[in-house]
Amino acid sequence: MKLRLILSIAVFSILFTVKAQKPTDFELWTGASVKLKLNKKFKVDAEQQVRFNDTVSALKKTFTELGLKYQMNKSFAFKVNY
Repeated sequence: MKLRLILSIAVFSILFTVKAQKPTDFELWTGASVKLKLNKKFKVDAEQQVRFNDTVSALKKTFTELGLKYQMNKSFAFKVNY
């Protein structure tokens, strides 16, 4: 009987503390990318990422990434990103 009482108190106290915590901020990280194949050897890609903060109401950061890939053969390629 005492074990059931102790377990019940423990479960209710855990549930109460979890429910009492409220998130203060919600951030969103989203992005889009475009890939373009110029020919068999060259590929170009661009990616834009945006991060929002303060319950997704304000812009926090933005990143742009550009890349160029040169395919030498089936198993070896060079890729440069900026």
